[in-house]
Order: sequence, then C-alpha cells, then structure tokens
Amino acid sequence: MGRQKVRQFSRSEFGKCLYDLMLSRDIVTARELADRMQEAGKNTTDRVIRQYWSGTSRPSIAFMKNLAEVLELSRNEKARLAMSVYYDDEWREL
Repeated sequence: MGRQKVRQFSRSEFGKCLYDLMLSRDIVTARELADRMQEAGKNTTDRVIRQYWSGTSRPSIAFMKNLAEVLELSRNEKARLAMSVYYDDEWREL
C-alpha cells in the first residue's frame, strides 16, 4: 500500500490565534471563513487567509476590521489577534 503524502506547513503566531478564534466559532477551514466573509460582503479569498496563516503576508487593517465584524470578536479577542501580528511565540508566555 502506498503512503499518503502529508502536507506540512507552519502557522505564524497570527495564524495560530486566528485559527483558535475560527474553531471557537465552528469554522475549520480557510474556505469556510472566506465564505462567511463573502456572505457578509467582505471580499476575502481562502488563499489570502492561508497566506496570513503562514506569515507570508501581514493582514491589513481592513482585513482585521472585517474579520472582527464577521466573527463578532470581543474587545479582548481583537487585542489578542492584533498583538499576534507583531509578536512571536514568546508573548504567549507573558
């Protein structure tokens, strides 16, 4: 039997925080989040979300505002997500 190829990827600190928030709202994939954002009139693709997860792109202020609106983020969740854009793993230890 052949081995299945497992895709390996790493998430940026922002990606980890975003994914935690998504899971707390029963959203599992970038496609699901992109669909929810498009339903709300926000023009975001799953490809862009995956770029933010990996850290190859930094999220724009417009994306952050749209995300906060679509996911109905609390003030604390917004702060946590915003901090994650600028800090590496060590901030979780604070």
